[in-house]
Amino acid sequence: MVLADAYLLGGDVEQARQLYQQALTLVGGNVGLGAIAWSEGDLKRAGHYFGRAVEIDPLNRNAWMRKAELELTRGDPDQALSSFMTAKELPGINLLARLGIVRTLLVQRDLEGAEAEVDAVLLSVREFPLAHYLKALISYQQKDIDAAEMALREVQRTVPDHGPSLYLMGAVKFQQGQLGQAEDNLARYLNRDPGNESVRKLLASVRYSQNDLEGVVDTLMVVARDTQDPQTLALLGSTQMRLGRAADATVTLQRAVELAPDMAAFRNQLALGLISTGEQQRAEAVLESAIEVDGDQFQSDYLIAMLRLRERDFDGAETAIEALIRKSPDNPIGYNLKGAVAIGRDDFDTAVAVFEIALNKDPSFLPAVRNLARIAESQNNLPAARTRYETLLATDQQNAGALLGLADIALKVNETDRAIEYLARAVTEDGDYLAPRIALARIYLRRNDLDNADKVVDDALDLAPESLPVLLLRAETDLRRGEQSAARDTANRLQSLLAQQTENPRV
Repeated sequence: MVLADAYLLGGDVEQARQLYQQALTLVGGNVGLGAIAWSEGDLKRAGHYFGRAVEIDPLNRNAWMRKAELELTRGDPDQALSSFMTAKELPGINLLARLGIVRTLLVQRDLEGAEAEVDAVLLSVREFPLAHYLKALISYQQKDIDAAEMALREVQRTVPDHGPSLYLMGAVKFQQGQLGQAEDNLARYLNRDPGNESVRKLLASVRYSQNDLEGVVDTLMVVARDTQDPQTLALLGSTQMRLGRAADATVTLQRAVELAPDMAAFRNQLALGLISTGEQQRAEAVLESAIEVDGDQFQSDYLIAMLRLRERDFDGAETAIEALIRKSPDNPIGYNLKGAVAIGRDDFDTAVAVFEIALNKDPSFLPAVRNLARIAESQNNLPAARTRYETLLATDQQNAGALLGLADIALKVNETDRAIEYLARAVTEDGDYLAPRIALARIYLRRNDLDNADKVVDDALDLAPESLPVLLLRAETDLRRGEQSAARDTANRLQSLLAQQTENPRV
């Protein structure tokens, strides 16, 4: 058996097979032939050989472990659990059998049983990295993220490059919102296994959350050509859309729809891509097909309504809106769209009444508040517009959109200091909101307060380094300071970004 095992380890399968066949009356011969059959994808034949091995010697732990692992691979956790339990009860060290039991219980979703078994292992061998990893996996599935991290720290203390632990730590850090650490762990994993699609998908999600859209594309393009995962393609396509690469996005999302024809959400994303490339009729056909696939979801009706509104087809928009309201009568979105139709028809009384219904459904629904405020402004009733936003703030004191609306009204009545207070508060309440930063910078520039303008523009650039309005503010600030070289560099960046948008227009 030693020679046969050596041939197998050396990759000479045929020589190993011949020697194993000469030992069919022994456990080793059957285990060896089972291993070869398994490697060749013949799981039935592998199961036959492992079964013979345990019949020849029911006390051979290795044979029972091989049999159990195969049964787990074949999707028979009940039989695998029985085999692992048998291996566990045999004389000698049984740690691997007990961990096999843990893995099987995880497959069966028996988290309490798995936790009890792995805790028993750790009581006897405290420094066992694989047991700590399984403990982390159990904690993660129990949504005890901090406990999962503690267990993974134990693994990485002794085996810092353990691949599964790097992957799981990336997921843990993603859940904790520590995106830099999540990215570091996942990137380290990919250095060892660059073709792992699951890890790439998680890393892409991390980068998407960091607004690193180019990083998302770079991460997923490695596997995009051969993937059969529609979610991978949907994430890639939606990112390409946000980057303004509508043609690429449409191709990618079309593949996602083909792989998951029953997923209406993917069809909705494809429709957005088609709209961006100007293929409006095709987009409407895709949206109609999404409704056929899933008549309960309302996103397709919403997009159809938006398309019809853009075409000023108010009757068509109203039909889609009524379908949306029927499916989701407590959602304010439908009523807000219905109000937009009324505005399009210059029926402001009806618009106000419908927007009020939207607010009855959700008093903090900003789009309806904003529409009511705009109607009041159009009627030269700024106090009423201000009251709309103040009422919303009484319900939601952290609503940055309402603060932005109040700042806009303050500027219209020349209350600049008050506008600055509202905008500064909006920045504090919503750290990712770009609009109040842009408005603040413009006020400071009008006042020639270059120090404060500099601070706000720098903050905005950290948030959105490729935003054209922010870069324009950066260039203007530099010019006012007399920093010609810096302004020229910013102008070059603007020119490059504008060229990219010309090549990949956003509609």
